[in-house]
Amino acid sequence: MKGKEMKPILKIVSLQLPKGLEVTNTTMLGNWLLNISITNPNDDYGINFMEQKLVISYENNHLAKDVIGPFRMPKRNSTFVFVNVTTAPETVVNKSILEEAEADRNSDRILIFFVRINMRYEYVYPGYSNQEKMRLYCYDLKVQFGNDPKDKAELIEPEKINYAGTVL
Repeated sequence: MKGKEMKPILKIVSLQLPKGLEVTNTTMLGNWLLNISITNPNDDYGINFMEQKLVISYENNHLAKDVIGPFRMPKRNSTFVFVNVTTAPETVVNKSILEEAEADRNSDRILIFFVRINMRYEYVYPGYSNQEKMRLYCYDLKVQFGNDPKDKAELIEPEKINYAGTVL
């Protein structure tokens, strides 16, 4: 007899901006490297992940987005997904938000970001499948910057990230 379907577990393990974050008059430009841990906690079901959409934001302004392609996870398995996404130059951020971010980065060298992942996946078992959609919110990603804006920036205190998921 099959057990109850359990949601996949995602956690952001690391986030880096290897060349820092350039704050211009209109946007924040950066190349983002994320490492996401994904666990299938199910004893009976594999999970087929279809298209996953990831968005990185600062103060409700979307900075970068990417699509994570399809992959499969056997039951009771874990993996890491590496995402490399760059801010599109045409991304526009409110000027007051840019000024605030620049001031925060120059004073305590920490900015707090937000990641949203929209997922579509399917539980699979011989003779059975069930699709679900879930939106995962990852709040309070504290990123520490160096003294120079072009210095590498890294996620600090990943254990303090707040996660909230909603099945759609």
